[in-house]
Amino acid sequence: MPTKGALDELRQQIDRIDDQIHDLLIERAALAGQVASAKGGRSSMWRPQREVQILRRLVRRHRGAFPRAAVVRIWHEIMGAMLTLEGRFSVAVCAAPDRPGFWDLARDHFGTIVTMTPFQGAGAVMRAVTDDANVVGVLPWPRDGETDPWWPYLMGGAARAPRIVARLPVGGGEPATSAVAVARAAAEPTGDDRSFLCIEASDEISRTRLMSRLSAAGCDVGFIATHRDRADQPASLHLVEVAGFIGPDDAKLAAIRGSAPDAIRRAQWLGAYAVPLGDPTPAKPPAKT
Repeated sequence: MPTKGALDELRQQIDRIDDQIHDLLIERAALAGQVASAKGGRSSMWRPQREVQILRRLVRRHRGAFPRAAVVRIWHEIMGAMLTLEGRFSVAVCAAPDRPGFWDLARDHFGTIVTMTPFQGAGAVMRAVTDDANVVGVLPWPRDGETDPWWPYLMGGAARAPRIVARLPVGGGEPATSAVAVARAAAEPTGDDRSFLCIEASDEISRTRLMSRLSAAGCDVGFIATHRDRADQPASLHLVEVAGFIGPDDAKLAAIRGSAPDAIRRAQWLGAYAVPLGDPTPAKPPAKT
């Protein structure tokens, strides 16, 4: 058993390390204003792709007994606090009674300092994000067959329209317990990404054929959800998750439209997200015909 003198020495070493950590946090915070100036007020202050790249690098270099999950949690707190120093930033959370849990998910991701506001519906979240580039929206992961899904709100195509930029939590998890973050933020590839596309197609094309056409256009489909606004509408919207980064001007969008010009009316990019740290492959549910 260590002597009192030995314990005192260990505690002094811990105090020195704590001081070093604190000094580095002060130094990091001093850089936040410079980062904000360099961004020049363009779109959102938040860069989720940059955050994931930081976390991936730290997880790769981590060693020792300290839990990796704790490292991720600490850095979420640091990065959230730094966002508030860079400028005005807040989070709008969909807190619908039938889909609980997203407030805690958002708080775990953005930390205790960031201002968060609950909204009862996805439409209110989308309006908050559309009206203010400094607001990020947290919404439930899309589900197939929803009567009033939120993702068609992204179909406007305007320059200031929100887009999907992240999946929460970054540690991975089942879609039923995951969330999607939307923002007026730039979409940037991270090297391991998933993209969301919206395909407007006539009912003449089945989901099986649509999946086949997407594969022919070079898209590896991991998830699909379908929505039709009205029963008398002769076309459906299909939300499709595909592997890899596809941007708004990607040639694959034209390839998708050209793969079935008789049935596919539009293929639009809705955003992308970095693959979570513990989520190497997307789920592939069977396609409906």
